[in-house]
Amino acid sequence: MPKMPKQRSLSDVLEPGFARGYEQFKEVVDWSQDQSFLTVEQKVWAFCFERVSVGMIEAANTAETRFEMPPNQVVIELWSAIGSALATVNAQAFTAKGMPEVRRQMLNHMKVGYDRTMKGILDDAVQP
Repeated sequence: MPKMPKQRSLSDVLEPGFARGYEQFKEVVDWSQDQSFLTVEQKVWAFCFERVSVGMIEAANTAETRFEMPPNQVVIELWSAIGSALATVNAQAFTAKGMPEVRRQMLNHMKVGYDRTMKGILDDAVQP
């Protein structure tokens, strides 16, 4: 009988030091999970936000240093990689019939989330 591969956690496959960024988000996520007024969707959002943010920050910082590439160029490659990762997840999770609707919803949610966050950041920067 073939030996089954060992289950590995995310920390098992990532570079040492990745978890440092995780601590910056963990407190917010832990708080959000205990709040009864938040919907399940909001709790899922906070959990996913934390995981994706840590991964994006770690990837961008490490790539900038390792490949000596300016941050603005790293961000372009990061967004390209994110698009490819989303497509891979969608292809694995949905049938061909459902993929176009998933794509439409994903693009809409991504744009709305991006615009809402940037507006909040810019509004805060303008405040005296």
